[in-house]
Amino acid sequence: MTERDVREGLRSAVADEPPLDFDPDALVATARREARRRRALVSASLATVAVAVAAVAVPVVLGVSREQGDLTPGNRPVASSPVPGATERPSTPPASEAAREYTAEQLRRRGRQMQAELEDALREVLPGAVDVVIQPFGGEATGQVEDGQDYLTTFAAYTLAGERFALGVNAFTPGATDVEQLCPTNAKRCEWLNESRTVFTVDEGVDPADPTLRIVTVYSLRQDGSAVSVVGYNYDPTGRGATRSTVLPMPVSVEQLAKLAGNPGLGL
Repeated sequence: MTERDVREGLRSAVADEPPLDFDPDALVATARREARRRRALVSASLATVAVAVAAVAVPVVLGVSREQGDLTPGNRPVASSPVPGATERPSTPPASEAAREYTAEQLRRRGRQMQAELEDALREVLPGAVDVVIQPFGGEATGQVEDGQDYLTTFAAYTLAGERFALGVNAFTPGATDVEQLCPTNAKRCEWLNESRTVFTVDEGVDPADPTLRIVTVYSLRQDGSAVSVVGYNYDPTGRGATRSTVLPMPVSVEQLAKLAGNPGLGL
């Protein structure tokens, strides 16, 4: 069953009911992140030097051309590049640090800290963003956590140039991210952004039947084996109901996503 089938099924099931109070696309995106999250260990040896994401000079912005129109000043046209094949994907050696375990109360407290940090970071990285709404960090449901949970996730919705967009922010404990699974088979492009192989980006579509929907993810792989990913959407997956606006160019650049992912105030 494709993601399109899932969305259409959800919408058909409630055709005669009041509008949905959640976005099926957000549900699918969360399920995808959960599937990746559950698969094995993160490679701490890939992060043999401290992450310095803010200094990364990335020469491209994925999938954005000036013919489509820029929403941020750093956007530049790019040439296409293939998705890494199986032989090019990194191996996953054992993590150098044992997995950390947090209680639900510790996770809630850390989530509140990161929510405040994210609000400040967004103001710096996306100075033109207004009407920012950051959901509480949680797990499989917004703001809900469990003892022993090895990740926290949230959405930050915002308005830029009159359009509504969102970012997904995910923090993983050491051992909760499998580097070999960072590049999905349907991705348009996967690549390392620095020589130390600590910053990785994935450009993928959401639905083959609707190429206007896009997701770009940047992972910051930390020296201690933990990881933070920031997901850029060219639409708002947190919007209520099925109607939403989409804009083909990504509203944020890879550099901006990398700066957010490398923020030392985010992480577990």
